[in-house]
Amino acid sequence: MKQLNNKELLELIKTNLKEFNKYRRQFLGQKINFQDQHFVGTYLRGANIGLANLSDADLTVANLLGANLSYTTLVDANLSFANLIDANLRYVNLEKADLEMANLRWANLQGANLKGANLRGATITLTTENVEAIKGAIL
Repeated sequence: MKQLNNKELLELIKTNLKEFNKYRRQFLGQKINFQDQHFVGTYLRGANIGLANLSDADLTVANLLGANLSYTTLVDANLSFANLIDANLRYVNLEKADLEMANLRWANLQGANLKGANLRGATITLTTENVEAIKGAIL
């Protein structure tokens, strides 16, 4: 499989998540730029989006159950009403992101930056790491 550019990866993640994840296993360290992209209501369950730039992306109502978003930049992203149950959000940058009414049950927020993030109405499992991560958020 040849290395794909951001436009090709955007098409792949929206049309064939299984092949996208297969691609990501082959090109582990590739940084992806999905800044300002729209994923409203998109099914991304189990997606491997680690190391990506999703700043200003719209992920409203997206299904990210069990997704790997570790080390991802989601500054000013809209994740309102998103399903992030059991998602890997370790060291993710969610500064000023909108997570209103998002479901973060069992999500791992270890080392995450939620400074200024909107967590109003969000459901979060309060582990020690998660409590530390949400200290700068708007609750």
